[in-house]
Amino acid sequence: MASNQNQGSYHAGETKARTEEKTGQMMGATKQKAGQTTEATKQKAGETAEATKQKTGETAEAAKQKAAEAKDKTAQTAQAAKDKTYETAQAAKERAAQGKDQTGSALGEKTEAAKQKAAETTEGAIAPPEPEERDI
Repeated sequence: MASNQNQGSYHAGETKARTEEKTGQMMGATKQKAGQTTEATKQKAGETAEATKQKTGETAEAAKQKAAEAKDKTAQTAQAAKDKTYETAQAAKERAAQGKDQTGSALGEKTEAAKQKAAETTEGAIAPPEPEERDI
C-alpha cells in the first residue's frame, strides 16, 4: 500500500509541478504581452504628441503669414490713400494757380484798358484845342 501511496504522491507532485510551470509560462506570456501593449501605447502617444506639435506649428505659421499679408494689404491701402490725397492736393494747387493766372491776366487786361482810357481822356483834356476856321 505504501507503494500506491507513494505513487499517488509522486503523481500529485508531478501534476503540481506541471501546473506551476504552465502558470509561470502563462504569467510570463501575460507580462510580455502587457509590456508590448505598454510599449505600443507609449509609441502611439509619442506619435500623437509629435503630430499635435507639428499641426500646432503649422497653424501658428499660417496665422503669422495671414497677419503679415493683412499688414501688407493695410500698408498698401494706406499708401494708395496717401498717394490719392497727394494727387488731389496737387491738382487743387494747380487749379488754384491756373485760376490765379487767369484772374491776374483778366485783371491785368482790365487795368491796362483802364490806363489806356485814362490816358486818352487825359490827352484829350490837356491837348490844346485845334484852331477853328473862321470866315473872314
